[in-house]
Amino acid sequence: MNKEEVLARSRNENKDERDLLIGKTANENAYVAVTLVFSILSILLFVQKLILGTAFADYRVFVLALLIGTSGQSITTYYYDRHRKSILIAAFLETTGAVACLISIIASGMGWT
Repeated sequence: MNKEEVLARSRNENKDERDLLIGKTANENAYVAVTLVFSILSILLFVQKLILGTAFADYRVFVLALLIGTSGQSITTYYYDRHRKSILIAAFLETTGAVACLISIIASGMGWT
């Protein structure tokens, strides 16, 4: 194997790692963007409902999406780092909040509340 073949093989291996890193970074940026938008919408809708008595959409849907996203992140983090029990507690609370929020949305839609 000559020097050029070794360099070509090295470039291909580094390209695969680079593509994985770019994909991971893109996913992280997308998660942050979606979380930010949902947070802003949740706060805006909550304040609008508080002040006006009605809002242009149900804020609980955005809160549910936020709770599902954050619980997924916490569960994944805990899966890879089991020494941090605070992450497990956060995942439990976020999942419990998501279930309660979902029950609230369903109960409201069914006319139970």
